[in-house]
Amino acid sequence: MSMDARGQLGKTLVFLGWKGIKSARSYVVPANPRSTGQVAQRGLLSAAVALYHSVAKVAADIAALNLAASLQSMPMSGFNWFCKQYIALIATADAVTVVYGQSVIENESGGFKMHVHVPIATNCLMRHGQNPRVLGAWELMQRTPDTQDFSGTVIDAVIGDYTYCEVSIQDPAGTVAISGIYKVLSLE
Repeated sequence: MSMDARGQLGKTLVFLGWKGIKSARSYVVPANPRSTGQVAQRGLLSAAVALYHSVAKVAADIAALNLAASLQSMPMSGFNWFCKQYIALIATADAVTVVYGQSVIENESGGFKMHVHVPIATNCLMRHGQNPRVLGAWELMQRTPDTQDFSGTVIDAVIGDYTYCEVSIQDPAGTVAISGIYKVLSLE
């Protein structure tokens, strides 16, 4: 027997190593349930992955998803958090969309204007605060005419400190949006 064996032996034993620990276990045929519920769940996950990859995210959008994920009790990536949000939201909504394309302009004197893109025509809301876990009340964002771009103004930011912003939508058609938590440094 080898002290560094890997793989299966006659469909009876499997040799493996993990973090320098060598071990062997019995061979088990992997299960692949194809129940109605399992197929439906796999379909939801496939739709979440497709939506994530279909959106032209900028670095700030990915950072926002990662920040939202870091606030969860279980460690996960922004991608995993996005998929989890999608599956939870699609159960209660007709459709799910994504907030993306975040940019900041007019960042001066303790205030800034944040722009985002929402791929449906609707009302867009933003809330913000100095702590990503404690954000204020929802405020209506202004829509740029003839586009799906929205901007929200923060006037009470602390100069030299971070302000955290989250975006949501109001859509009578039953669509909900996934937004990470954006982190903006206020400048003088």
